[in-house]
Amino acid sequence: VFTGKPVVCEGYSKAFQYLCDLSDFSSDVYCITIGGKMAGVSKAEEHMWNIVHYNGSNYLVDVTNSDGAAATYSDPLFIQIIEGHEIPEKVIYGMGGEGGYEEYTSSDTGVINGFIEALRSISIKSIITDPEQISYTADGIKDFTFVLEDGRKVIFNLDTFSRIHINEVVYELNNTMELVEMCQQIQDQDIQGNFSMDDKDEKIFILERPDTNLEFWITENVDNVDFSKYQERYGLMGGTEYYGSGYVPSIDEEGNQLDPEACVLYTVTSYPDYSSQTRHITSIYITDPSINVYGLTLNSTKDAVKSVMESNGFTYQDNDISNVVLYVKDKVSFFFMEKSHINIRVKVENENQLVF
Repeated sequence: VFTGKPVVCEGYSKAFQYLCDLSDFSSDVYCITIGGKMAGVSKAEEHMWNIVHYNGSNYLVDVTNSDGAAATYSDPLFIQIIEGHEIPEKVIYGMGGEGGYEEYTSSDTGVINGFIEALRSISIKSIITDPEQISYTADGIKDFTFVLEDGRKVIFNLDTFSRIHINEVVYELNNTMELVEMCQQIQDQDIQGNFSMDDKDEKIFILERPDTNLEFWITENVDNVDFSKYQERYGLMGGTEYYGSGYVPSIDEEGNQLDPEACVLYTVTSYPDYSSQTRHITSIYITDPSINVYGLTLNSTKDAVKSVMESNGFTYQDNDISNVVLYVKDKVSFFFMEKSHINIRVKVENENQLVF
């Protein structure tokens, strides 16, 4: 761009990002670069553009399509849709990854407008550029496709509801609840018509709490728990991990958290689906030998684990993990490694491998 050599959308958007990064804006103003697909005359093409956040609102900037001499795409459709100048005929929400992919479609005007408003409301919480703090996954893909009556379409991609990976930079997002609500709404409408949240709650699998000294139990609803009293374990994508009461991580010279030698970690996510509105305990990781579950501890023998698990309705399952014994009951998996750790998980629909 600056040397006069021919460039495509990536050059335009990165040049605009570079100029914004050099500018002295107020703390409320920032720019990000977005990659995705926009529909051309004949087929969808890879494209790159920018979003500028200013005074609480997001503004889409497509420098490529503002340069009439360089544009290969005649109509900046994404911008037209977000600004309300083009009205999609339907919206398609897709989610999944290597473990499977599902799509939900709606032509309801209210749903379509809801998705557009949800995308407008998203803002950035923080930006991570340190490669050592960035994790990637092939799962957790979430696609939002707007389709117009003439077949043109725009696809907006996120890898989780809390973060976007763009050009080796991670953007942690704020104000994603509206998007989560719309994803739930389109699923309910597409699959089950007038299926209500009350009906869905009745279908949630809850494992009865056994004899245990754990603070929380797997599948337990924790919507009313004040987790500000608990130490968060940083770095999880797609959910939040908390140390149990009394467990405090140490910090190394580089500022990284180090787990206590003996501790309990609770994972909190939406359940039974990642777009659900309720929070539950979906994983418990135990390295404290004083913790007992069904009367079992890290010091229990494999024979004792077998006897207790089978008597409580769990079934042994072969696995490829060395030295790990696995028992399963409905959606719950019980991993036991003698004198090392116990990990209890519940399967969340469209399971995102980032969480576990």
